[in-house]
Amino acid sequence: MTFNRLIEDNLNRNIPPNARRTFNPNRIYDIEKIKKALSFSYEMAFGNGYHRNHRTGGEYSRNKMEVFCNTFQGKLSEIFLYDILKNTNEKLECSGLDFGVYGKNIWDDTDLIVSNKSISIKSAAYFSQLLLLEVEDWTDNAEYIPNLQLGNKQCYSYDYFVLIRVKPDIKTVFRNERKFYSKNISYDEISSIVLRQEWSADFAGAISKEELKFLIKNNYIIEKGMLLQGKTEMDATNYYALAYDMHSLQDFIGKLVLKY
Repeated sequence: MTFNRLIEDNLNRNIPPNARRTFNPNRIYDIEKIKKALSFSYEMAFGNGYHRNHRTGGEYSRNKMEVFCNTFQGKLSEIFLYDILKNTNEKLECSGLDFGVYGKNIWDDTDLIVSNKSISIKSAAYFSQLLLLEVEDWTDNAEYIPNLQLGNKQCYSYDYFVLIRVKPDIKTVFRNERKFYSKNISYDEISSIVLRQEWSADFAGAISKEELKFLIKNNYIIEKGMLLQGKTEMDATNYYALAYDMHSLQDFIGKLVLKY
């Protein structure tokens, strides 16, 4: 597999014009799972759950609404990947979805276990073109440092990393409703906004642990303070892979099936 690099132009880091992956929408129809993701995300942001309010190595502090948006987008991505894997190949054995709400230093450390392989699911808005992993979270051997530091049986080594993109961009939805900076917003109010949307997602791509090790070794890095596409300032330094270069859904499933 060949990995393209971002084009460097002073402080700008740009996607190569011929290395973009088009969003391929797949409607998420299961309203009960959407409601579960909604309840889980509200509890994580406004209830008893714990979610980091800043990225490792970052300075920007997320408010509760942004924590909600990030959590909901992430959980919806888990639901989407779980459903397409379960419905695509009967040989694949998937762990159940986790809607447990955890406190500080306790979390669902692996998003999915598929045929005994641990899958880390990263979510992004539908227009995104990059898988991003914070540099300070990973060892040179592609091990996840926050779980290593816990000193228990939490998973710290993932077999695959999957990027799922979601539409609409939930942050834009709440900005348009003038609710993105609300400090105290009721569950009913959030629910009415979320459930009015038509949610869709796509499988943007996947990489293996060995491929992440390659990216780390070869410094596929976008530094803190750089401007992605000339407008989005990076809050933390990240390893990156272009969705265009990552394995397709068919390739990913083929790799999982070959493990039998």
